[in-house]
Amino acid sequence: MDGLFKKNNETTGGDYDPTINGQVYSTTVINGQTWTTENYNNANNDGITYKFGTDTPAHGLLYTIAAAEAITLPPGWRIPTEADFYKLLGGVGAVNQEAAGTQVKDLMSTTGWINGSGNDASGFNAFPVGFWGYGTSGTPSFQP
Repeated sequence: MDGLFKKNNETTGGDYDPTINGQVYSTTVINGQTWTTENYNNANNDGITYKFGTDTPAHGLLYTIAAAEAITLPPGWRIPTEADFYKLLGGVGAVNQEAAGTQVKDLMSTTGWINGSGNDASGFNAFPVGFWGYGTSGTPSFQP
């Protein structure tokens, strides 16, 4: 998902688009929080491709917690917490993740979704890329 990074403090003005590993990332403010609107693009490729084989992923890579925590961020920026994501959902009128319903369409990109696209009204621009989960055997696996 886009929005891998978030500013530490609530927005008080003077926001800027951060430069991380030489790349400038666009931002948006939702519910008083500043978020990046692009997926992290790591030249070292220490992320996990969400496509199988040698396909180049269209929207970046997935990162383990350890890999994400190893990214050097500009002062005032950090990896978001679960509480940050709930505040993000609240910013589009979602009470919680389970009750989010159509409000999350404001966070979703306008393309790429299987069951209907979002409207990206918030500027967050979230793209679907899959997730890591547990299959029926109980073994961790990628779910595209």
